[in-house]
Formats: sequence, C-alpha cells, structure tokens
Amino acid sequence: MFRFLPVLAIVLLTSCGGPKLTKVSGVVTYKGKPQENVTVQFAPDGGGVVGAATTDATGKYDIGCNLGWGVPPGSYTIKIKPQVTAASGEPSNPMANLAPGSPEYEAAYKKAMSGGGRPNDQYKPAKPSGDTIPEEYQNGKLKAIVQDVGRQVVDLTIE
Repeated sequence: MFRFLPVLAIVLLTSCGGPKLTKVSGVVTYKGKPQENVTVQFAPDGGGVVGAATTDATGKYDIGCNLGWGVPPGSYTIKIKPQVTAASGEPSNPMANLAPGSPEYEAAYKKAMSGGGRPNDQYKPAKPSGDTIPEEYQNGKLKAIVQDVGRQVVDLTIE
C-alpha cells in the first residue's frame, strides 16, 4: 500500500493547475482621450503566455490569456494596436466573447496563433476613437512589471 504514496504525491502536485495569474486591467488613453476598440497585448519578455484584450468605449481593458483572466507575474512588453474587423464590419477577434480556458477559447487561440485565420485581405482596420496610435506603441514601446498581487491596474498613456 505504501509503495503508491510517491505516485499519489506526484499526481497531486502536478494536478494543481498552471501558474498563478494576476488579473491586469487598466485604461488606454491617447492625448487624454480614452481609446475604444484597440487591442492591448502583454507579451512576456522571456517568452511564455501572452495576454490580450480589446478596450471598451471607455478605454478599459481586462487582460485574459489561454490560462484564464490575467497573466503570470513577470516583465512584459505591451503593444497597443487598432482592432481589426472583417470586411463585413464585424470584429474579427474570435476570442472576444469567449471565456478564457474554455474549449472554444482554446480552439480559437490555437487557430489564431497558427496563422490559420482568414486571408488578410478580408480584414480592414476598425476606426479607433481619436487619432491613429503611433507606430512605436504598436511595436512595444511600453513596458510593465506584473506583480504577484492578485489584481493590478496598469493604465496605459500614449503621448
């Protein structure tokens, strides 16, 4: 009977889930105005789980990733880009209304990451609120350190 205890311990330790996530939210502003319909991406500097969100009408975002709401603690490069829509005018982000971690979210995430989406000519930039976001912010000018604190606000100001 005791010979199975090490196996049981390994099973229990490895089934405790993935990394701890910090829920990250904030507001994106440009020239003092909230930016609606822009994509915020948190890419870990050392590689790993990428988090993303689309801002609402008030510029607010809540980062999610394929592990759930939030991202693991660490150092991140932040990219802010205009949202892309399909030629029909519908948002092309298939994950926008899916619960992170759900089977549907996982399938959409894998498809997006593999480049399996529709051809680029079916997409056009959505009209973001206000002025166009400067290219350096789209390419990762902003940085953030996400702490292991449960919830963290990272407001993003574009100058």
